Amino acid sequence: IARGFADIAIRFVMIGFDAASPVALERLNKALRSSNPRGDQLLERNYKAIDSAHDAGLWIRGGLVVGHLGINESLLASDAEAGESLLQYGSASLFSVDIEVLSPEPGSSEFRMLADAGFALQRCKVLGVKPPSEQWLARTSRKWAGRDLIDREEAMRDYVTGFMHGVRFEDLVAIRHRLRDFAKS
Repeated sequence: IARGFADIAIRFVMIGFDAASPVALERLNKALRSSNPRGDQLLERNYKAIDSAHDAGLWIRGGLVVGHLGINESLLASDAEAGESLLQYGSASLFSVDIEVLSPEPGSSEFRMLADAGFALQRCKVLGVKPPSEQWLARTSRKWAGRDLIDREEAMRDYVTGFMHGVRFEDLVAIRHRLRDFAKS
């Protein structure tokens, strides 16, 4: 595909890496099409996408997300290191990288977890993540259910509080800055 892009004079591609560690990719539920590959397979595809773009002479605008369901302090640290590795690997072809804290946008499974307590419990169970209290889930689902227009930071903070254990929103922002600084170097 990358060679075909180059053949028709496309010079830039956007690759949504989403995350740089197998655990993060699995928890972000980033399966491709109807397949359900493991996180390590998805990560391998990210690296292959970099290689394909590079081999075809394409420049890459990449996207990375900081944070995921069930992240804790240890996973955050390893995700940051994995992010730096991915950015280093692609540095010859990356011209721009969007690095953002996970934002539960309406329509996403993360937002649905805020708005639907039953769905949140199911996702936590499937991934083996400790769910928030039933009281928190009930209060939060009442707050977010049926909403299309949201305060992004408020939704982000609620998601962090309920589904990211031992990690603060400010910790995620610090890792975002760390990865952005790394990408600039």
